[in-house]
Amino acid sequence: MNRKVIPVPEADFDSLVTLIGNAYPGLKLNTADSIRSFKERMLKTLADDSGSRIYGVYEEEQLLGTMRLYDFQMNLFGVSLLAGGVGMVAVDMLHKKEKVAKDLVESYLRHYLDKGAAMALLYPFRTDFYKKMGFGMGTKMSKYRIPPGNFPKGAGKAHLFFAKPDDSGEIAACYQRFMRTVNGLIERSREELSRLVEHPDHRTVCFRKDGKVLGYMVYTFKNINEENIMQNDLIIKEWVYETPEALQEMCSFLHSQSDQINRVVFYTQDEYFHFLFDDPRNETYRVLPHVYLESNTQGVGVMYRILSVKRFFQQVAHHCFGGQTLTLALTVRDTFLRENDGSLTIRFEEGYPVITDDAAGDVVMEVDIAELSSLVMGAVTLKGLLKHGLVRLSDMAYADQLHQLFLTSEKPMCMTAF
Repeated sequence: MNRKVIPVPEADFDSLVTLIGNAYPGLKLNTADSIRSFKERMLKTLADDSGSRIYGVYEEEQLLGTMRLYDFQMNLFGVSLLAGGVGMVAVDMLHKKEKVAKDLVESYLRHYLDKGAAMALLYPFRTDFYKKMGFGMGTKMSKYRIPPGNFPKGAGKAHLFFAKPDDSGEIAACYQRFMRTVNGLIERSREELSRLVEHPDHRTVCFRKDGKVLGYMVYTFKNINEENIMQNDLIIKEWVYETPEALQEMCSFLHSQSDQINRVVFYTQDEYFHFLFDDPRNETYRVLPHVYLESNTQGVGVMYRILSVKRFFQQVAHHCFGGQTLTLALTVRDTFLRENDGSLTIRFEEGYPVITDDAAGDVVMEVDIAELSSLVMGAVTLKGLLKHGLVRLSDMAYADQLHQLFLTSEKPMCMTAF
């Protein structure tokens, strides 16, 4: 079996679109017009975005599978670092269960190892498939369906306006400032945000104060009754706010829509968002034992993977890990990237890490690469892993100190679709 993973040439894009259409039937690439339109969109986005490229697994010149790689700059503890992303993983239906996807993912990880990245991320079609390859789960996403009148009325809407195309620069600047304050967020170009704001089905309301856009909300409508065009839900596609005042005025905007809108539907990774409402219940009126009122549904999504444990701690040497001072002997299980499998000693001086291969550890911590990836991103706490038997310590007396060492003030967020 002589396989190779290489960039897919434009001459193979017809085969590529057929493969993707079979792998993702929901795309409905089943007519000449839909196939042509999809191919044109792919070629255009690839031409516009130098940080993205499509790769394929070939065997004797036959395309067996494909993936799209993304060069991301991710905010990791306040510093923008290279992180690899992968999407559109697809395997020819005649070659399922032939380890084509394994070849794709391994090539993806090696690609970003070679580029100097320490972290990779993806959205899973199945979490168990990628967990076996060392990816750990990130922050859950919550879906809320709230009546407009349940949003806080606030003090008014004096600083709100509807965005026009020439406001995209200010909106992009708002996102970039917000991104630099939130662990895990990915840099996005003005062009990417312009496509979101200028989509014909989208509306954008912005908050501007002292000459600066400090928040925006992109939304659309969804009819809930085909026999009544006036019955709609308002679907928030993206919601960013830099200040509580910006949030409150946009809540006032939503509150004022109660005569026209059935429900406001939005998605958030903020686990405290329900505190904003006097009544956060959704419309199911289900009760969980013993009298817990259903407020939202949740899902797992973005997953993270450390590509090189040593490189990761070198790249985050600027970050203070809980102000703790101790020497940690870290034993990592990684069956997919064997160079990660083994032990590494890290000296933390008032929270700042230094690799010290010749030093003895105060405590040994044994953990799988997937759980370690979730831990260092802040998606889970050390005590959470200990509670469920997913990490082992040689001396439990260090549990509190290690918990503080890896604790982050907020869980990581990801707002980038790929």
